[in-house]
Amino acid sequence: MKALSEAGIPVPPAIAQNRHQIVMGLIDGFPLRQISSVPDPAGLYGELMDLIMRLARIGLIHGDFNEFNIMITEEKVKSTEDKLPAAESEIRLVPVLIDFPQMVSIDHADSKFYFERDVSCIKRYFERRFHFVSDEPGPFFEEAKAQLGKGEVKRIDVEVEASGFSKKMAKELEAYMMAHGVDGDAPGAST
Repeated sequence: MKALSEAGIPVPPAIAQNRHQIVMGLIDGFPLRQISSVPDPAGLYGELMDLIMRLARIGLIHGDFNEFNIMITEEKVKSTEDKLPAAESEIRLVPVLIDFPQMVSIDHADSKFYFERDVSCIKRYFERRFHFVSDEPGPFFEEAKAQLGKGEVKRIDVEVEASGFSKKMAKELEAYMMAHGVDGDAPGAST
């Protein structure tokens, strides 16, 4: 949870851990499953699809991304068009992700299956519950793989040794990085 939080993924704050138990901060919200209507289904849908892609960029597939594992909190957003009093501010729904034990590396043998299942779960739920169907067909696993580690984003699957990213793979990556550096910038690396 700490690694996800540091990577900018909205998760509950981690408070303590003892063996297999984790204590996390209270989320002042409700599971998406309990929410019967949203003011902007397209906006929330877009945020959730973006969250699936953000996870993939750091090397992770949630594997159980659905209405039961997404908490929704409210955030007041003051309107910029009119200078409304705070009481009349708009409310923005903010997703917070929970339930991480089944997360896998994007390099896991079944990662494409889990990625596509995560996307399908949200698509089906939004169509059934909010009568919203996106005009966009994706996101697709191939897009997620292509964005893996772009920019200054580090791979969390490597850091936390997520299922599907083996110790052998970690050693091979470490040896490669020692020999070549990032973008071939290691001393003595041939380009």
